[in-house]
Amino acid sequence: MRADSIYARALYKVTNLTSTDLRNTLTAALLVAVVGCDTNSSGTVSGSGESGSLVQMAPPPVIAQSRAVVQSALGLRVLVDGQDVVMEPNAATGLWNGRIRLQAGTRSQINVVWSESFQGQNLNLAQAGKTIDITLNPTRTQEVRFIPSDFDTSMDEDGDERSNLEERNANTDPYDDLSPGTPVVQVPVIVRFELPDERILNDDNLLASIAPVATFNNQPLALERNGNSWIGQTTAPEGSSGFVTIDFYQSADQSVRLATAQRSQDVGSGTEFNFATTNYESASIDRDNDDISNLEEVLNGSNPFDSNSPEKNPCDISAFEFGCTIDTDGDGDSDSQETETIDTDNDGIPNYLESSANDDDDDGRNAEIDIDDNDPCVPSTNNVSCQTLLADSDGDGKTDIEEGDGDRDGDGILDRNESSALDADNDGETDEFDAANQNPCVPNQAAQACLITTADSDGDGKTDIQETTTIDSDSDGIPDYLEANNQDQDQDGRVDETDPDNVDPCIPNTTNATCQATLQDTDGDGKTDVAETLTNDADNDGVPDYQDSAIVDSDSDGVFDELDPANADACVPSTSNAACQSSLDSDGDTVLDNVDNCPAVANLSQLNTDGDSFGDACDTDDDGDGDLDTADNCPLIANAAQTDTDSDGDGDACDTDDDNDGDLDAVDNCPIIANPTQVDLDSDGLGNACDSDVDGDGDLNSADNCIFVVNPNQDDADGDGIGDACDSSTDSDGDGEDDSSDNCPMIPNASQLDTDLDGDGDACDTDDDDDGELDAADNCPLIANPAQLDTDSDGDGNVCDTDSDDDGELDTTDNCPLIVNPAQDDTDSDGDGDLCDLDDDDDGEPDLTDNCPLIDNPLQLDGDGDGIGDECDATP
Repeated sequence: MRADSIYARALYKVTNLTSTDLRNTLTAALLVAVVGCDTNSSGTVSGSGESGSLVQMAPPPVIAQSRAVVQSALGLRVLVDGQDVVMEPNAATGLWNGRIRLQAGTRSQINVVWSESFQGQNLNLAQAGKTIDITLNPTRTQEVRFIPSDFDTSMDEDGDERSNLEERNANTDPYDDLSPGTPVVQVPVIVRFELPDERILNDDNLLASIAPVATFNNQPLALERNGNSWIGQTTAPEGSSGFVTIDFYQSADQSVRLATAQRSQDVGSGTEFNFATTNYESASIDRDNDDISNLEEVLNGSNPFDSNSPEKNPCDISAFEFGCTIDTDGDGDSDSQETETIDTDNDGIPNYLESSANDDDDDGRNAEIDIDDNDPCVPSTNNVSCQTLLADSDGDGKTDIEEGDGDRDGDGILDRNESSALDADNDGETDEFDAANQNPCVPNQAAQACLITTADSDGDGKTDIQETTTIDSDSDGIPDYLEANNQDQDQDGRVDETDPDNVDPCIPNTTNATCQATLQDTDGDGKTDVAETLTNDADNDGVPDYQDSAIVDSDSDGVFDELDPANADACVPSTSNAACQSSLDSDGDTVLDNVDNCPAVANLSQLNTDGDSFGDACDTDDDGDGDLDTADNCPLIANAAQTDTDSDGDGDACDTDDDNDGDLDAVDNCPIIANPTQVDLDSDGLGNACDSDVDGDGDLNSADNCIFVVNPNQDDADGDGIGDACDSSTDSDGDGEDDSSDNCPMIPNASQLDTDLDGDGDACDTDDDDDGELDAADNCPLIANPAQLDTDSDGDGNVCDTDSDDDGELDTTDNCPLIVNPAQDDTDSDGDGDLCDLDDDDDGEPDLTDNCPLIDNPLQLDGDGDGIGDECDATP
């Protein structure tokens, strides 16, 4: 930034913008502004830094609260020395934003005009102007502020002596001097203000000094006191809109504002504006930002300009504030001593919540140093409480304390001495639940161990244990305990236990009656009568199967008698046999049925594409590929897979262009992959579309790091998976950033930090902040400061120095950050120290021309003309 220029920012707020609020919004290190007053602000212009000055504005209350003006149709024009500042509205905040730049040592005129787009024209509603002398002193702070009373609303487009704003509020035509057509009737308006707080009645001094200041339609309103209220009287056009504001001050000098209120209301005959005690806002008016309103401080006798008045109880700030004696855990150490974060035992509970006087689990460690206050075995098992807690006399994993003095099975042995993990008699019940640990049938006879001792699997009266699990009297592989000696399942005269085959009556002998009956075969077809039964008749010819042979074909028709309903007729049940066919031609095609491949369908040609036993005329699958002709995409050419690459309805087996790319399969270099261009990079007869090695270098595409460029060695210098032969990118410094995008290609800098955004990373940039000063000599190498201003000559430039004037007060809290002022004197408490404040008493008169620079005297009265104002003149 050049030494002979400074820039200014305009900051606009609608209501309750105190100088402290404004100061907190400014972020620049160097400011230019003209001091305004601490009232409801209708806009401010204040300083900023090198990028120009941000302007933020919103319509003044007389427009913003108008019931007639369309807010979305508003326009704003800001001019600096006749030059327009571009202003853009922000729908989210309701503010208009722009930027201006002011030259140091000059005088500038700032004008603001608010208008409304009405009937296709811009209708001016309010205007204001201020002149500012821009200081040459870079340590001084200036500020120009627009308040509601600065705006003139008298603009009269049609010259009918009714302002444009009045006509909009009255819904008359501001472009027509005959509208509304009848003389404007002025009616009386009475405004009545009650005290903003009833407690003021209890303070005689405050009641006597309190001073209200009011406006009506942006014009001062004279007030008269009437008891404990104030009355103002004026006139306004009947049917217009009236706007009233009121501010109560502690005294007539207006140094301390206590409460504020405003209201818009239609004016009729005998209109009154009444402001009750509940209509005022006072809580947000807090000059010293101590969260106590000016009104509360005045009523309580504290200083509204001093954030340390009244003195605060440290415990009101926090239990951890120095001096607070709150002891949450009652161990004698206050929370502020133990702090909010110290946690000696690292158990997630800070010391201030754990008492050093309590040992909840009796393990010899107090809660403050015990990582588990409820477990005596943590952090150590070496204590009496833990050992008692862990004792397990029966070793079943449940401690004696858990099991107590109970006896679940009532056997006289306590549970803690009987294991719930052991089963002495293997009856499925652990000892702790088993009343007889040596008897497997108590308490449950269904227990496996009990069942084993009493089991008789075959029900023959001998237990399994008696018969053993191995004795097999008949050597049939089935032990005796599973075969009864009182049953004969196959009725062959031998009980199962001595019968080697319990199902076959002919084993072990065929002499018994049961066996003889099972062997009889009346029709001699190898199937016994028992197997065929006396009633089965498979062909329903009235002859049972056991009398109809399954191996004899009496009429030579190819059907055995057992299945032939007419054993003497060769054409029953079928005419297709040779014996019958030798005399039949069912379809009349002159081909006898016995040689006709479609006997029921005439087909003299006997065409049979698939060579099976059915001619095409009666074959539902002519090509024999398993796909019926009605669904076969090549019905005369076998193609079981029904492959149809191009989905055109013709299977590949009968399609001359399988991929439908316009190249017939006979000449297509990729016949089943569409490739109309027939590109073949390596000229090997396979098109690129179906070539597994497109460039023909011996490396398959799936493993080739340059698929379209021959590189048999697969060289890849930077290891990025792209072969050198086709890699257009490299990483020379190996920092993971390709040279094409690396802002320091020859110096590793993975973070790619580039403070000045000039394309050269800080690692290789000799001027990281791009301010024209090389880093080696730059007193703020990472923050642009071409002037290299270093007020305190400590080697750190002002823009990166936390205490630019080296007076011991950090810039963030220093009320004159560029002028040494350790005392931080600030007569008018406006946040700007006296050494850098153009108006130390904040009375609107700059110190250079103020006849009482340290005493508020806006009228500059000087009765004796000696240059010393009456307010500070011992002999006025």
